[in-house]
Amino acid sequence: MRKKKLIMVASLAVIAIAAIIVYEYSSQIPNVIIGLRITYEDGTSRVFYPFGKLPLTIVDVATGLNVSMLSIDLAVTPVYTGLFKNWTVTGTIYLDGYQDAAVPILLGRWGTYDAGKSGTNVIPSGSGYAWPVVNLPVATIESWYAFAGNTVYTIKVSSTPITMSIGFKEGNVRSLTVTPPTVEWDFKYVAPNGFTSLSVKFTARPSF
Repeated sequence: MRKKKLIMVASLAVIAIAAIIVYEYSSQIPNVIIGLRITYEDGTSRVFYPFGKLPLTIVDVATGLNVSMLSIDLAVTPVYTGLFKNWTVTGTIYLDGYQDAAVPILLGRWGTYDAGKSGTNVIPSGSGYAWPVVNLPVATIESWYAFAGNTVYTIKVSSTPITMSIGFKEGNVRSLTVTPPTVEWDFKYVAPNGFTSLSVKFTARPSF
């Protein structure tokens, strides 16, 4: 009988620990990613997100169209239990320019943007929520550098660690800090018409 009691107590302890682990895990935010939204001269657009094993390169099938706008999105997918009250995201996104070559040439830091956002709108557990951090018309990109015609360039999008916090009606707050994969957009400047998109690459760490 004593052995049975010990087994039962041990089993209850394992169940209790498992319950704590499940609660802790389900209160975390496992997915924070940067995406690119490319808008073309014909008014269509395409969104690129790192859905797949990294590194991941996606060839832009709309290569023949000139680009009119580049948008940088931040997307989060919170996973939690509890009564949702509000949320906050903090972090900074950087844009660096490179000229494509056997050894990519750094042209400079072209932008620093605040990725912070907050709200009281409920983001359901397991559902994605995205917003544009910055919208960049082609005229803005052209002002950054004296682009040479028929040359391939890269804009690398990286970030500081991004922190998402969720407040609950019970009074507690859960936070997790994640460094999203970096994004590299390869494009060609076809003078004097503008930019054509070539591909988007996602990497877990900076590749340059």
